[in-house]
Amino acid sequence: MIRAADWLAGAVGAWDRANNLIPGDHAKYRQMLEDVITGADNIVILHFDMTDTGMQFRRILPTRKSWLMRAITWLRNGAAHVWRRITT
Repeated sequence: MIRAADWLAGAVGAWDRANNLIPGDHAKYRQMLEDVITGADNIVILHFDMTDTGMQFRRILPTRKSWLMRAITWLRNGAAHVWRRITT
């Protein structure tokens, strides 16, 4: 059985926070991040950076995208997908 925590962890784990990209292969990640996590008051996402000199963390606050940002993300995900296919 898949627990709710697995759905949350999978969506957050698939989110490329450095480039702010959600994998375009699975709409479930976007739906989970935008429809469930964005509006939840009881979910906290922390980003940890661990280096040789120490550890730093910060809270991530996801926001719902406008239609324009959804289109740009869709195009960026598509271009990244095409680039991966060309280079491999």
